[in-house]
Amino acid sequence: MSSKQTLLLVLCLTGCAGEEDSDLNAVCEIVALAGDDRAVLFGESVDLLASHEILSDCASGDISYRWSLEEVPDGSFLDDLAFGQTNDTPAPQTTFVPDALGTYVISLVAHDSVSESPPDLLLITATTDNPPPSANAGTGATAPLGLLYTFDGTASADPDGEPLTYDWDIASVPDGGDIVLYDEHSANASFVPNIAGTYVFSLRVSDGTSWSSRDYVALVATEVNGVPVANAGQDVTYSACDSSHVNLNGWGSFDPDADSLLWSWEVLEVPDGANPEAVLSDLHSPNPTLLWEIPGEYEFSLQVSDGILLSPYDLVAITTTDLGENTPPIADAGSDSLVAINADCESTGSGVVCEECRSVSLELSSEASSDADGDALSTHWTSTELVEILEPTAPSTDLVVPPLTAYPGVATDYVFQVELSVADCDATDTDTRLLTIRCTGTNP
Repeated sequence: MSSKQTLLLVLCLTGCAGEEDSDLNAVCEIVALAGDDRAVLFGESVDLLASHEILSDCASGDISYRWSLEEVPDGSFLDDLAFGQTNDTPAPQTTFVPDALGTYVISLVAHDSVSESPPDLLLITATTDNPPPSANAGTGATAPLGLLYTFDGTASADPDGEPLTYDWDIASVPDGGDIVLYDEHSANASFVPNIAGTYVFSLRVSDGTSWSSRDYVALVATEVNGVPVANAGQDVTYSACDSSHVNLNGWGSFDPDADSLLWSWEVLEVPDGANPEAVLSDLHSPNPTLLWEIPGEYEFSLQVSDGILLSPYDLVAITTTDLGENTPPIADAGSDSLVAINADCESTGSGVVCEECRSVSLELSSEASSDADGDALSTHWTSTELVEILEPTAPSTDLVVPPLTAYPGVATDYVFQVELSVADCDATDTDTRLLTIRCTGTNP
């Protein structure tokens, strides 16, 4: 295709995606639609059908259509009069008869009394027996920078219905553009724009015998700045045992472009008597400290910025209580246990001698203990003499009973008491668990 064709195609594709006129009531954004490129048999009349779209919100007047021959093949003597004396009228249909083999570049402009569309180009190729296919690279578009964009060449066609081979190529990229074209021999090539600007691509198709003329499509890559999202954290009720210094949590806020964030907290509500200007340590920290002395409900809003755009507000409520509302914990050391152990006995010259009942290790756990306020609990285990608690302050630990004396033919119960004490910041509760070791010496 000539440089003139290329220029007209790029102007058409990029012009249709231009900015809206600032006066929507006066100027309509009109897009002319000349139809699909195609091949025709030489000497036959070609029917052309115009249509249009109105992209802007305006009151358009009556639309007229103007067909023009932008380029004709060698040997053709046709000009705009080939479309008849009624050209540039509201009539959408016109015809012409090719007078030479080759490709005719035809433009269509749609207009009313005020506005005029960019030209839409149509390629009509006059052939003899096997008309070549026609490529259709799709329509121009705008896409975000850095994301994969896929073209659509499936509207390409062959008059004889032959299967097509596709060949995409890069026509031009913005200064600094460095891209790779993927799947360039499929109907849907794709690429990732690495710099803002206009990228132009071409497509030609083959029916196995001949190649079509190239069709061009433009993609305008723009830097899309996503709106950040504020997350002020979950509503929380802190019990009386929590420190008077607690932290808000805005770390869940994010920016879709991974831009750095600026945080801005606002105090919306405090209990009576509290100073709103003194309850947060830093209004611009992602996790400021809430300095509360008066119990009650504190409400805050968080807004984040990426330096350009502000997020919507997100709200969080923090409720604090005082020691007068503390609920004591409940200790649960577990159920009483009975462990039966046998020891071997044997006869000697002086009587019957028994081995000791072996040492026993039992697990202790305070997990069944509870606190209605959800306070963290401290644990302390104590026991009677002779037994050992391996970790007296651990929520779960082991109780070790040493070997015990066995008597022949007698079941002796050794009873040990274990006491569990649990405490929150203000109150303590205890529970007792009994461990019985039944030591029996077997008769010889």
